[in-house]
Amino acid sequence: MSLSSPVVATDTPSNPSSIAYLGPAGTFTEQALFTQPDLAALEHVLAPSISDVLLQVSAGGVTLGFAAIENSIEGSVNVTQDTLTFEADLLIQREVVISVQLNLLARAGTSISDVQQVVSFP
Repeated sequence: MSLSSPVVATDTPSNPSSIAYLGPAGTFTEQALFTQPDLAALEHVLAPSISDVLLQVSAGGVTLGFAAIENSIEGSVNVTQDTLTFEADLLIQREVVISVQLNLLARAGTSISDVQQVVSFP
């Protein structure tokens, strides 16, 4: 699986200071952001929604935004594309693509034949 996230801004900032992305800490979006040393060094602002990430950039509350635009499970992330199209006049600065790994967890000693149900939230 993979996740594609663009970096967006109102223009091309020469000295960005902050970047908003979907929280909480530990998301795949944060994982993708930390693959970029220059972005990892900025002040991080965790946002409650993808729309909020993009609208914070548009309003000038942060210098940059980082939001998923596509993933290999569901394809396009509609809220990102809709917000960029209809609500926030932003420029995409770059794209970051990461490989996403998921793990099946169980109690020690559990064999795969013991598993009767897998519950997941994409």
